[in-house]
Parts: sequence; structure tokens; C-alpha cells
Amino acid sequence: MRKWIPAALVLSFVLATAPLAAAGSGSATGAAATPRRGTPVPALERVPVRVCPAATGSGWGKGPKIPRTRAIAVPPSVARQVAVFTDEFSVQSVLGPRGWKCVASYGTDGSGGITIYAPSERSPGFFPHFTTNKSGLRGINVTAQPSCVGCYLQMACPYFKRALMRVHRWFHGPQAAKCRVPKHERVRVLSASLVSAVDPPHVTGNNFPSGGGYFALGNVFFSDSRSARGPSGSYIMTCALPTRDHALCYASLNWFAKHWEG
Repeated sequence: MRKWIPAALVLSFVLATAPLAAAGSGSATGAAATPRRGTPVPALERVPVRVCPAATGSGWGKGPKIPRTRAIAVPPSVARQVAVFTDEFSVQSVLGPRGWKCVASYGTDGSGGITIYAPSERSPGFFPHFTTNKSGLRGINVTAQPSCVGCYLQMACPYFKRALMRVHRWFHGPQAAKCRVPKHERVRVLSASLVSAVDPPHVTGNNFPSGGGYFALGNVFFSDSRSARGPSGSYIMTCALPTRDHALCYASLNWFAKHWEG
């Protein structure tokens, strides 16, 4: 299914064994959205691919042929629990719980992302991050801004000083005022281009979903590279699952960080 939506709507965004999420919130504890260093590199494991229904900007045409399976570098215990979720244009690919559902939303310039949600939940609809950031949904969401400079600076400025400086240089008023880390959100620098942002239960931060009963484990990426050697833009990726499934969150967050091309 594909639904056409104007690009103006788009301005924004493991390694242990664990069973998949069941109904009920469970308890949760904070965790950085990255595994510890020194983790052995896992062998390739083949997992199913699920194609998400997509709403896109105009003029996208027909996408490439999507394979039914894909080989990924995760431990066998994780591979048995996950699938690769992508869209019919293969813009993004995200690891999520096997058997879950998804939707994808993109503007003409590729801005947007994928939302993965439990079969027992209502679909968040297309462009779910435009509706509300306060949600009790379990799930995984990626919102990316690969090309709109003002958009990706606005996404990154609460977390990266160089993005903040450019926002203050180019914008005034509300745009600059939004460059703040939400209250109670926990931020940790992972690299020059990646930070971990964690919203505890019932704290509505920049993660989507957040404000529900689970820790929202997130990564925020930013790069303003002007060369062909690396991606430019920004993304926010969030995984909100019960504590027992945080290993799956780490796998998804880190796999996406390694494969995102902007």
C-alpha cells in the first residue's frame, strides 16, 4: 500500500538473550543505547525481511525488488527474535521484533522514517511523530532528516554544540529556544556524531515514543559532512520495550547506526 503525502508535512525523526515483549509494561531500568566495548563480532545470521506500507512524497516511482531474507551480523539468540523492517523503496532498514507490524513515511527529499509496533497495538498511522510525542506504545521508531539543513540542525541542536552554534547563527526566536535537552532526559556522548538519549518511564522527551511506561532508549546522530566520505543529516532512533527486551533494543540501535547512509 502506498499513500501520497506532500513533503511539507515532513520537517523532523545487543547483545544478550531475551524473550520478546509480551503484553504488560513490566519494570524498566535505565541503560545506555550501546553495548559495552569489546563485544565479539558475531557471525552473519539470516533473518526474514518485512516490507512496510509507505506514504511518500510525489514522484518516487517504483522501488527495487526486496529480498525475503537478509544476512545480518547479530548473535543467533538475537537473530531468532528479529526481522529486518524496510519499505518498498529500501530507504531505511531497521531491526525489530519478529512478527510485529510497521509503517513508513517519507517526504520527497527522503525525510521521515519507519515505525515498528506490536500486533496488539493500533497502528500509529503515517508520520506518527507529527501527532504527539506522549505515547504509551511499545515500539521502535526512526525519524531522519538527510537533506533539509534547517530540519537536521533543529533535530540535532539539543545534543551537538556545532549544530547549536549554527542554529543560533542562522535562526532566532522559537527555533533557537528549542535547542534544549528535555528535563529528566539522560544524555551520554558515544562519539563525535552519535549520542545516547534515554527518557525514563513517564518522561516525555525527544524520543518517540516516550512518556509511556517503558524506558525510551534512543540514539541521536548528526553530521554536517560536505564530502562523499560520510553521510550528512541527522536522525533520532528510539526503542521503547520492557527491560527484558533491552538487548533487542541495543541490537537495533547499533545495527542502524552502522548501516545508515543518510
